[in-house]
Amino acid sequence: MAVDSGRPSSAFPEGEGYVIHLRRRQRVGKFWLSIFFLATMVGIASLVALGYDIADDAFGYVAIRNNIDPEVLTVQYYKDKMLAMPTTLASEDDELLVKGIAARPNAIGFFGYSYFKNNGDALRALPIDGVEAGDASVEAGDYPLARPLYLYTTDVLLKEKPQIAAFTRYYLENAGTAASQAGYFAAPAADLEQGLATWSEATGLTATTAGNLLPAGGDILVVGSSTVAPLTQQIADSFAATGQFDGAIQVESIGTDAGFREFCQNLRGDLVGASRPMVALDRSACLQKGRTPIEFQVANDGIPIVVSSQNEFLTVVTQEQLQAIFTGAEKWSDVDAS
Repeated sequence: MAVDSGRPSSAFPEGEGYVIHLRRRQRVGKFWLSIFFLATMVGIASLVALGYDIADDAFGYVAIRNNIDPEVLTVQYYKDKMLAMPTTLASEDDELLVKGIAARPNAIGFFGYSYFKNNGDALRALPIDGVEAGDASVEAGDYPLARPLYLYTTDVLLKEKPQIAAFTRYYLENAGTAASQAGYFAAPAADLEQGLATWSEATGLTATTAGNLLPAGGDILVVGSSTVAPLTQQIADSFAATGQFDGAIQVESIGTDAGFREFCQNLRGDLVGASRPMVALDRSACLQKGRTPIEFQVANDGIPIVVSSQNEFLTVVTQEQLQAIFTGAEKWSDVDAS
């Protein structure tokens, strides 16, 4: 008995036709298998590349964070904590801080020593652990809140701008005398001598050949610390008065952090005055923009802890009390219950 499948007899080739048909199907199958394999490999490669990218981003971020000096992280933590306190008045402008403390009998704060000396009638400095800020205590290292003051530029600026080289050398040669006149403390002679040696190495000039830079022309822009600004302005005025400089020196008092940002990230400014040394992040920002900073210590500052002259209950303070005041205490009773 015959069975009708409903298919034409030509649907399944036989003999040589079957062999040809089978080989053609095998070739087509191999082609699509190759396409599938290639697509799979591309997908795997894409996932691997994406994985590397994610890993690079993730681990790169961790690596960057780990490169930060732990001391810097600690300082930043407490700085952020202090600035977030509702009773904190923070400003890069020391004059504003002077007025804010002087007007409030219960206020306490700190800023550059010269600002205290210029406002001694409205403020009173507190000895720390019985030690007052002064030339002897700062120089001997007995005063706990002494800090160096710095000037930064680059070797390229020193070489390409004669006025920068001339002014920087004049600054280093006169910083010792000018510091005391501006209300600060002279940097150790060894540090100033090292600064002159660094200057000579960067410029290729000596004390004898440095005179070839004068007379100098062209403008100079100094940005940065409001603490260093009075010292810089005094030296700038003195430099201009020599008659060997035909240009303008502009001193912008915008704060150390802002000064580093302008100098390193925005490539603005010929020199930076700083009340703290550059940290790794500051230096890295400079290097990324092609600026290699050179550091000069120009003076020392004894940071006074001050209260208003109207304050009648506080005459001395300890380091432990200061830590409490600036890291969480909101009332004087939080510092000393008595």
